[in-house]
Amino acid sequence: MALDYNTFESFIKLLKHIKTVQKDIMENTKDQSVDLIDFLNENGVKPDKRVLDILQYQDILSQQLNAINETIESINKNILIYSDELSDTYKKISTTFEDLNVNLNESIEDARNKRDRFNGRFKGGSEEEDEEVEFF
Repeated sequence: MALDYNTFESFIKLLKHIKTVQKDIMENTKDQSVDLIDFLNENGVKPDKRVLDILQYQDILSQQLNAINETIESINKNILIYSDELSDTYKKISTTFEDLNVNLNESIEDARNKRDRFNGRFKGGSEEEDEEVEFF
């Protein structure tokens, strides 16, 4: 199965969706951390090791999600480069096949004309111009 531009578009849309979801998760994680710190400060509660571990875990989670977003950007960039190259290659191949088709049709016409000449007739531009070729 060959990949085409629509397949690449689907990959790009999927990656954008994943990136949006991850951004939402990062924002929610940050907001929850801020809310927790605000709660602790407002109530004069000193964070214990468990709370500090939770905050550290949320920070690590955000860093990992950010790294995934960077990877998605890199994949997206490479897909765009590859799809552009594929598009250019397809255009070149199409042009080459069009040229080949023209050349083959000209060769076929030339071969038919030579065959007609060999058989003693040659068709010109119209039926009235048909000529008999006389052999000695």
